[in-house]
Amino acid sequence: MENCTVLTDGDKLKNIRKKYVLKQEEISGSAITRNLISEIETNKATITKNTAEIIIKNLALLAKERHFQFTETVEYLLENETMQANKIVNHYINELKSLNISKDGNFTTKLKEIESFLLKYDIPDKKIIIYELAGDYYCNKNEMSKSVIYYEKAITLTGKLTLSNTSLTLLRKLSMVYGYLGRYKESIECC
Repeated sequence: MENCTVLTDGDKLKNIRKKYVLKQEEISGSAITRNLISEIETNKATITKNTAEIIIKNLALLAKERHFQFTETVEYLLENETMQANKIVNHYINELKSLNISKDGNFTTKLKEIESFLLKYDIPDKKIIIYELAGDYYCNKNEMSKSVIYYEKAITLTGKLTLSNTSLTLLRKLSMVYGYLGRYKESIECC
């Protein structure tokens, strides 16, 4: 997936300045200091709503003056790393759902990609969805051992002791796969 990079506030500002060839004092204008822009770019400070609004206002003035179009918004500047990671993972989940019926191996490639991404950004509720999709995929391909691994990963994250629709669905699927593998004791435990 292209653009699966999570940016810090500083990286966003640096990218904006580089994209439009701007200096720190130009983007800061008169309402905030160039020093604040420097602090944000070195990740010593974070962007507040007020600062983001000022930066976008200054960017709009510069765009009008220098005749360029800009696409950045206050919301973009305020989007923290967790929000960005969630967006990326949601995109991956949609890709996995569309690849779930394919037989060309793209599902496993995409699955490895998302698992690698999730090593850095731990988002348990999204992992549960991904592991369940992987369990379904391998179950449909009659690769029951792999299916068990992913269903068990999902169950571990939901917890067997807490009953929710998600955990019940996963336990039902895991019970079925255990049955296919002849692991009847585990199948009964899931039930």
